[in-house]
Amino acid sequence: MKTVALILMMAAAASPLVSETVLQAGAESILGSNRMVLWTPWMGVRQGLTPSSSLLFKCYFHNLDFSYVDLEGQEVQRKAHLLNLTAAYYRQAPSREYYGALSYLAGTDGYSALALDTGYGFHLREGTILEAGFYMLTESSILWLPEEPRRRITTASLKGGMRLKIFPWLHLNPRAAVYRNTDGVTAAMLAVSLVLVPKSPLYISLGYSRYAESADYRFRGDYLEIGLNYYR
Repeated sequence: MKTVALILMMAAAASPLVSETVLQAGAESILGSNRMVLWTPWMGVRQGLTPSSSLLFKCYFHNLDFSYVDLEGQEVQRKAHLLNLTAAYYRQAPSREYYGALSYLAGTDGYSALALDTGYGFHLREGTILEAGFYMLTESSILWLPEEPRRRITTASLKGGMRLKIFPWLHLNPRAAVYRNTDGVTAAMLAVSLVLVPKSPLYISLGYSRYAESADYRFRGDYLEIGLNYYR
């Protein structure tokens, strides 16, 4: 799978489209409740289509370590590795921007999933952008419930937030989301991130999130987010 991802990105980089082709890369991590550690290096190619639009091809390597409570009430540590291939379309206008992204995921214990992510941003004033979006994930998995039969679960989410440019080198990104899946589990997330730009296109992000589910066997609590990314 990793070889396929690299071939796809090399092909995208070599495609004779209209505008500039640039490489992107980074690494992100989340640590917190349920003894969770998520480590995600990624790489990507951005292909310009017009001065205001572009295609983005990204490959993420999710490395996940977390604990859960089994049917006997014992805490068990679990590890998983997932490959995530994403293709996205971005468009910007003087007062707004929007994107749509499709993702395919595959990994540990035959995990497979498809995801749709859409978002819209409205420029309230210079340096302030109001955001809203929709996310849906359909997964066939035993990853979260390894003692139960494999099944397909769909999760839908509404999300919103703001991007505030405090200084050219410091941005603030508060955000929130609500979730519901086909098992009737609901969840909510509140988060805030500080983004440092010591020298563009290098971005360093530090964030905190509070997440809670209506199901007891999954994630609930406080999480720390750290990222080092190279965007152009």
